Amino acid sequence: MALTSSPTGLTELIHLATRFDSAVANTGSDIPPDRVDDLFEPFQRLDRTAGRTGHHGLGLSIVRAIATAHDATIAAEPGPGGGLRIEVTFGAAVSVAEGGVARESLAQH
Repeated sequence: MALTSSPTGLTELIHLATRFDSAVANTGSDIPPDRVDDLFEPFQRLDRTAGRTGHHGLGLSIVRAIATAHDATIAAEPGPGGGLRIEVTFGAAVSVAEGGVARESLAQH
């Protein structure tokens, strides 16, 4: 959509669409597809040796919390040779009509 004006010169509508995708992949052990969602829960790890590695299973729960706070979507899948691939999509379509702001998800367009 574009900026339009009424005969009185008032702005009627502005529609902006912005989107940002970010993907990260790592290598590692094979991850069973049915365990991927579990990894987004706090303190969840595939192996239970957190104390020995210094990792405690908080990273993906933090990523999910940030994505949720920004109305982003997050998707994860096991990598073909092990590890995990995560994609986060930030984006929204914003409409401004007669001074009011309405926010809509890009997924709805």
